[in-house]
Amino acid sequence: MKTLYVKSGSVFAILSLLIAFGSSLPHAAQAGDDPQICGPRDIIIQRLAARFEERQSAVGMTNGGSLVELFVSPNGTWTFVHTNGNGITCLLAAGEDWEPTILETTSVAPTAS
Repeated sequence: MKTLYVKSGSVFAILSLLIAFGSSLPHAAQAGDDPQICGPRDIIIQRLAARFEERQSAVGMTNGGSLVELFVSPNGTWTFVHTNGNGITCLLAAGEDWEPTILETTSVAPTAS
């Protein structure tokens, strides 16, 4: 998979171009030689907010210390990103029709000892 590093001024142009060709966001996890969209975290996050109204919905750390985040909009668009230790964020996957689920908790009765 090729990685395409972009500067702050060109992230919006690249995302707009990809959108114009029928995709809500680039799907970097596709098979083949599709380029992976990467850039400074703050720029990527700003563009997700400005273009798609996406806000962080979930965040976690990998065993290797990288940050993974899910961004979701009120309209149901979503983007999953990965940020390395150098602050470079890459889009991993994106789509539409996000439906949040509520995790149900079960209470476990204490056992008598």
